[in-house]
Amino acid sequence: MARGLELSATYLPRALVARLTAQQGSLPVNEDRAVTILFSDLEGYSAYARDRPAAETAAYLNDLLSRIGPAIEASGGTIDKYIGDGLMAFWGAPDSIPDHARIACQGALAVAKEVETFNIERRARGLHACRMRIGLHTGTVLVGNIGFAGRVDYTAIGEAVNVASRLEQFGRSAPRDGEVTIVASASCREAAGTGFAWAILDGAPADIAATATLPLATLRASATVH
Repeated sequence: MARGLELSATYLPRALVARLTAQQGSLPVNEDRAVTILFSDLEGYSAYARDRPAAETAAYLNDLLSRIGPAIEASGGTIDKYIGDGLMAFWGAPDSIPDHARIACQGALAVAKEVETFNIERRARGLHACRMRIGLHTGTVLVGNIGFAGRVDYTAIGEAVNVASRLEQFGRSAPRDGEVTIVASASCREAAGTGFAWAILDGAPADIAATATLPLATLRASATVH
């Protein structure tokens, strides 16, 4: 069983596999948990993929994800799922992390650094570079098992998840700073504490203002690679 769980780490969150191994395969319980959630998405990926062979676009996406995925996991984040050319991750489950907002912000900055390095290497080879949007929100969700007895996902459910997704989308209209735009709610910014460079944003669409803690802000890297 332990060997099977180790192999399943290719398809499941590594932190979850570690817990399942320690608990000899018993499923974690569903529980309310304060977490910080990240959504990311690539700008222009559909246009890039148009008229290109699927193998080429898959290689491009896998090359990028092979860099940002480890950056998220190294910071203690749990990759929940891949959504086309984006992903959802969270900090604070399955393992409790008291300062999950701060670590999530550090993880988002690590992702931005990987994207910038990826683009430098791509441009040096005359290849397409990318832009990314990230949304960060801190809130309480239900984390646990969603599905049925034959197929279960360990995931986070709740309005806080929807807010993080909306923040990522709002990044389309946020001021650009570097090659990754990171938009965070006030709850994330306040919970993260000091040591970060924030730029407060004016206003927010109605669907965000009704649910997100305001004001929104963009998270800036202390040093941007060009």
